[in-house]
Amino acid sequence: MPDAIHENGGVAVPARKRHRLRVTLIVGIVVLILLPLGLLGWTGLYNIPVISALFGTNKPIDLGVHPTEADLASAKADNPMTVSAETGEFRWTRNKSFSGSVPIDDVHTSEEVTAFITAYHGDGGNVRDIQVKFRPGGMEISAFVVPYVKAPAYVNIDVARTSANSVSLNLQSAKLGRLTVPERYYDEIEDAAERILNREIASVNGFSIEELIYGDNTATLRGTLPETVNLEPGEQDLESLLE
Repeated sequence: MPDAIHENGGVAVPARKRHRLRVTLIVGIVVLILLPLGLLGWTGLYNIPVISALFGTNKPIDLGVHPTEADLASAKADNPMTVSAETGEFRWTRNKSFSGSVPIDDVHTSEEVTAFITAYHGDGGNVRDIQVKFRPGGMEISAFVVPYVKAPAYVNIDVARTSANSVSLNLQSAKLGRLTVPERYYDEIEDAAERILNREIASVNGFSIEELIYGDNTATLRGTLPETVNLEPGEQDLESLLE
């Protein structure tokens, strides 16, 4: 069937293609939002080798967060959890079990959290080259998102505690490649990310949020974390996690 024609002579985008683009935008942004939030307590739309490099769409936006070995050592020293994972193994989709509960009342810098995520998540899995930059009320996140979009992505988002096991999200801006995500998608992205994130938070035994404060390059978390985190055999399907 030929594409519909607008009265002004332009070709209308079929509804199926519009739906696919919306899903792609939502999945890319949701994956990007979930990774640093999950580990804290928990155009360029597709990368084409050479061509993407020429247009500068093969690399994430540089937020100026470049952690050192000292940042990683500090993040590990302040982490009360025992994590049974080697570098690069602790992906969001990996099966995990949690036991025990330990208190946390700590302030972490953008560099420390970025270093911790990079060390345990590595450059495999769903996201690579991630930078997390805290600001008053929320954070900026930049990374290369692998599933669905295979493109650099960026979000600027407010985060607020709503209960001991939930947060609310308020998206300020987002980009995939060179494409700025239209504001008409924001509510849908926020709803999807909140639903998935809060479901994951609730599933982590021993985790609770008593206070969550974002400042200039710092994040303060007061509450509890699991005493131990063990990786289990197998990995969950990303699509099932995003339902």
